[in-house]
Amino acid sequence: MVNIMKKNKKLLICGLIAFVVILGCGGYYFLKKNNTDLPGSSISKKLFTESTMNDFQILNLEYDNKEADPLDYLKNKNSAVSVSPKTVSLATVGDTEVTYKFKDTEVKCDFVVNDTKAPVITLVADTVDIDSLEGYDMNSNVQAVEDSVDGALPKVEAEPEKFSNSFDGRVYETGWYTVTLNDSTVTVHASDNHGNTSEKTFTLNVSEQPSTDEVQMYSYQPVDLEGLDDPSNWALIDSSDWYYAACTYHSQQYQTPHEALQDVVNHEAERGNTVNVENEARIFCVKDGSGNVLYYEAGFED
Repeated sequence: MVNIMKKNKKLLICGLIAFVVILGCGGYYFLKKNNTDLPGSSISKKLFTESTMNDFQILNLEYDNKEADPLDYLKNKNSAVSVSPKTVSLATVGDTEVTYKFKDTEVKCDFVVNDTKAPVITLVADTVDIDSLEGYDMNSNVQAVEDSVDGALPKVEAEPEKFSNSFDGRVYETGWYTVTLNDSTVTVHASDNHGNTSEKTFTLNVSEQPSTDEVQMYSYQPVDLEGLDDPSNWALIDSSDWYYAACTYHSQQYQTPHEALQDVVNHEAERGNTVNVENEARIFCVKDGSGNVLYYEAGFED
């Protein structure tokens, strides 16, 4: 009976030992498979903060004119950790493989530089009031078009040609912007050299101009210039009338009849003709359909 009990006790002890061994092996296999805190494994989880390195050991960085120090992305700067290369340029879009060495273990990481920021367009005003589109510089309402890294971008007439194949991630040789008009809306379209784009628009309020169909011409008939302000002295004509068409010289357009008349007098004086020019000159007034004076003109028949 005693021998049986001793034998059972030995079997129980052996069974417990086997269970512990199996449990230990299984735990080791589980930890190894899941890459946790076994010596020399998952060094990236020990070295890097969760916010800097993802599970694939890829670090995404923004395009800049600076250089990155790989040691800055460690939880703690440890003199036992070495790195190659020592710095990574952020001025070129693309990947750089960085190797960290800690004791007898190496971790290779990809530092990936991306340009994700579009150019910033700043306008002087959202709405611009102008008298006429003729002579108006639409770019005068563009205060600045800038890239956060490359600075001010140049204005171009049309989109530049794209690179067919670029090793540094550039789509264009340089950033650019265009200014285009569609009806009364001006669009400012900008792109940096990596193809990030932005747009802003502003509106042009153009003062109504009289239709050319409504423009009317009047001729001042009397010789006496004191009657210029009397509407009854102005006769309605058109540019085909003999009184206008017979003039061999026409002045520029002026805001007053006296300026137009003086133009004719000066012109004839340069040619030695000073006799009765002022009295014989013909004065014309052009008005819009509402009766507003657009300009005065004078003529003279040699």
